[in-house]
Amino acid sequence: CVCVAASRSTSSMLSALVRRTVSAIETFDPYSPEFRADPYPFYRAMLESDVVNVPSGSGYVARYVARHEHVGALLRDPRMIRGNSNAWTPPPAMADYFVMTSRWMLFRDPPNHTRLRGLVNRAFTPQAVARLRERTRALAHRLIDAIDARSDFDLIASYAFELPVQVIAEMLGVPNKDRALFRDWSQALAAAIDFTNSDEPVLRANRATVALRAYFERLIAQKTAAPDDDILSAMVQAELDGGRLTLDEVIATCGLLLFAGHETTVNLIGNGTLALLRNPEQLQRLRAQPELLPNAVEEILRYDSPVQATTRITSEVIKLGGELLSAGQEVTLVIGAANRDPRVFEQPDAFDVTRQNIRHLSFGGGIHYCVGAPLARMEGEVGLAALFERMPALRLTETAPAWHGVMVFRGLRQLLVRA
Repeated sequence: CVCVAASRSTSSMLSALVRRTVSAIETFDPYSPEFRADPYPFYRAMLESDVVNVPSGSGYVARYVARHEHVGALLRDPRMIRGNSNAWTPPPAMADYFVMTSRWMLFRDPPNHTRLRGLVNRAFTPQAVARLRERTRALAHRLIDAIDARSDFDLIASYAFELPVQVIAEMLGVPNKDRALFRDWSQALAAAIDFTNSDEPVLRANRATVALRAYFERLIAQKTAAPDDDILSAMVQAELDGGRLTLDEVIATCGLLLFAGHETTVNLIGNGTLALLRNPEQLQRLRAQPELLPNAVEEILRYDSPVQATTRITSEVIKLGGELLSAGQEVTLVIGAANRDPRVFEQPDAFDVTRQNIRHLSFGGGIHYCVGAPLARMEGEVGLAALFERMPALRLTETAPAWHGVMVFRGLRQLLVRA
C-alpha cells in the first residue's frame, strides 16, 4: 500500500529543477547519487526553517515544509487540497495515464474523495486483511524456499518485490497465471509518480495503463457475472448512499491499489532489512524479544520511510510559523524529514526497535490517511519475521545497496545479501 504520493503536476513542474539550492551554502539535487544514497543530511538543513524556498533557473520557486509539527498540521488541514493548480492537457502519448490517475482518490478532494473512499473502505476491511495474514505467511515461506542461498542473492528481486505483488494480486482476485503482469505495471506506475527529469517514465506508465485497463475490463466482467470473495468483486458490488463506483473508477482504483499496495511494502521490507542488518544489536534484540516486531515496523517506517514526500495545494493563504503560504501555492511536505525532527524524536538518526511513542507521518494524515496502512503493517511484520526466522545468518555483502526513486519514494533497487 501506500497511499501518499506526489501530485501529478509536481513531476512536470520540477523536471527542470535538476540543480537547486536549499540555502546559500548547500546545494540540493534530488537526482544526485549522494541524495539517493542518503537524503537525511539535506533534510537536516530543511528542518532549520518553517518553509524552505528552492528557486529554479526558470524563475519557479518550489516550497518545501519539513518540520514534523507543520507537516502533520498541513496533512490534516482542509485548506490543503489535491486539485491541480494549473489547467494542463497531457499529450496523447501520456493521456491514458493522466486520465486514470486523475480518478485515484489519492488525487481527489471532497465530495468525490469522500464517495470513493467510503466505497473502497467497505471493500477494504480490517477483517479482509486479517484473513490474509496466514496466506501471506505461506507466500513468504514459499518465496524463501525458492531462493538459492548457496550464493549471494538480491533480496529485493527474490523476496521483497515478489511478496506484496502476490498479496495484492490475490486480494484483487487475479488468477495465479496472470500475476507476473503486475510486476511491470507496478514499477512503471511508481516511476512516473516520483520526481522525474525525463518523459520516458510517464510514457512507460502510459503503456502500462493501457494494458492494465484492458486486463481489468475483462476481469471486472467476470467478477460482475460471478462474484468471488475478493476486493474487486466487493468494489463492483459496493454501494454507499445509493451510489456505485463507475467502471472507470473501479479500474482506476485497481491501478491505485496495485501501485500503492505494492510500492510501500517493497520499500518497507527492503529498507527494514537493511536497517536491521546495519544495526546488528537491534536485530539481536528483536530476535530475543520477537514481541517487539510490530514496534520495529513502526520504527522502520519512521527511520527510513518508504514514502518521503507528498504535495498539496493551498486553497487560501495559510500562516506557517513566520511564513505565509499564498493561495494556489503548491507545497511539498517532506515526510522523511519530519520523521527525523529532533523536536519530536530523541536521537532521530538512531535506529531503535524499542523506541516508544513513534509518531511518524509515513501513512499521511487527515482524509488522505493511507487506507492500506493495516495491510502494509501486516505484510511488513510477516515478511520480516519469516525472513529472519528462516535465514538466521543473513548478512550484507560488500556490494553497496542500490537505490531507486528520487524524492517521493525511498526504496532499494538491489540489496545483495548472503545467508
